[in-house]
Amino acid sequence: MIDLSFLQQFSGGDKAKMSKYIGMFLKSYPSALQAIEDKLAAQDWSGLRTAAHSLKPQLNYMGAKTMQELAKEIEYSAGEGKDLEKLPGMVNDLKKGVVQVAALLEAELAKMG
Repeated sequence: MIDLSFLQQFSGGDKAKMSKYIGMFLKSYPSALQAIEDKLAAQDWSGLRTAAHSLKPQLNYMGAKTMQELAKEIEYSAGEGKDLEKLPGMVNDLKKGVVQVAALLEAELAKMG
């Protein structure tokens, strides 16, 4: 579900830098997910598009391609006003998936010491 090869390359294999970036993600993802949920609840499609868009690069850095693709689908659907009825399920899947990604990242962080 995660592939840290991009982060390893980006940080030059420096474990301290990798730990820093993982830590930043772990601190920021709850508020990012909350923003997505809030915009969905308010049916603020433009805001939802923006919130999903801003989570994508973070997921990319963490190698969470499946979740990045889902965020991209949410961004597209909200931005284009298409398949809006599918958004609650997609957001729920994103939330569950990102929480799993975070758990995997926490385990990686623990391994790095």
